[in-house]
Amino acid sequence: MIIITGLGRCGTSVLAQFVSRMGVQLGDTHWDSDINAGMEDSSIVNINRTIYYQWQLKNSINDLIIDKRLKKRISDIKLQCMKDPRFTWPGVLQVWWRVRQDLKFIVLERNLEDIVASRKFMHESTKKLSTDCTDTRGYSINRLEDDKTIFDSSILLYDVPCTKLKFPDFLDDIDDVLKKFRELGLELNREKSLITWENLVDKKLVGKFKTT
Repeated sequence: MIIITGLGRCGTSVLAQFVSRMGVQLGDTHWDSDINAGMEDSSIVNINRTIYYQWQLKNSINDLIIDKRLKKRISDIKLQCMKDPRFTWPGVLQVWWRVRQDLKFIVLERNLEDIVASRKFMHESTKKLSTDCTDTRGYSINRLEDDKTIFDSSILLYDVPCTKLKFPDFLDDIDDVLKKFRELGLELNREKSLITWENLVDKKLVGKFKTT
């Protein structure tokens, strides 16, 4: 199962839109037109929030408890691909990997200062603050650095298949995007991809909150 993730505001939504338009099922997704972002399966979002809130209480990955119901919810996910930035939150990847080892990641990366600036711009422009950011995690460079360190270390520790794309550079290189998916076992038709990418990506929006 391929997971599109990143620290947020780094192109995960546009990449998820692309694979969705290419016919890949991402589950029961939703879209927030105010911030031009989404494509996350609601059941996966709820699972990852549950794991993260448990981690906040324990503040230790080793103390996280995987009860039978949570294990079943994770095991029951049957998707070829999904998108959720919350996989970079502490505890989330670690719990999923304990339950299933078929996870493969495409991680989108962006300059941390730009991520924070994009989040603030989004909030100021829409007057909307994600409930996921009430602990200011997404507005602190230090917190983002901590999240990235824990996530990257876990990828190495568990030897999880992982490839990376740099935002906004990947917007100019559809062939590299196709290569990354191919490395993880998803073959996408290049001719159709070129048309889909051209109709989807608006590089004039890079640097604004709509580029998510």
